[in-house]
Amino acid sequence: MRVFLTLLVVALGAAALWFLPSVLSDAEGSVTIEIYDANDELVVRDTHEFYGETTLFDMLKEHYDITYEETSFGAGSGKILLAIEGVETDFTNNFLYLEKNETQSFYGIDQQLEDGAVYTISVRRVE
Repeated sequence: MRVFLTLLVVALGAAALWFLPSVLSDAEGSVTIEIYDANDELVVRDTHEFYGETTLFDMLKEHYDITYEETSFGAGSGKILLAIEGVETDFTNNFLYLEKNETQSFYGIDQQLEDGAVYTISVRRVE
């Protein structure tokens, strides 16, 4: 009987250690950030967890060296990303293009993060 109880306690302890990290984590999701330079070379590919109502801007500012400008247009306002991790735009001949899950993102870097999304930033020429 003692052996059975000991094995039961050990098994329950092991199960608790297995599930405990996911229970204690406050993470609401994770996203992948990809950054490509002007030569279409991958510069960064990282995955980050996020918590609460985090925006893409919050994530980029926390984890990367970025340059941006506050802007207002029409009835709205937002941020324009000018450089990230040494990948820069002159905003005349090229710009930083944002995709979410391989689709053009129309919400810019002020958008709320979506669990499992891949955000890709690349240099595009102005045509």
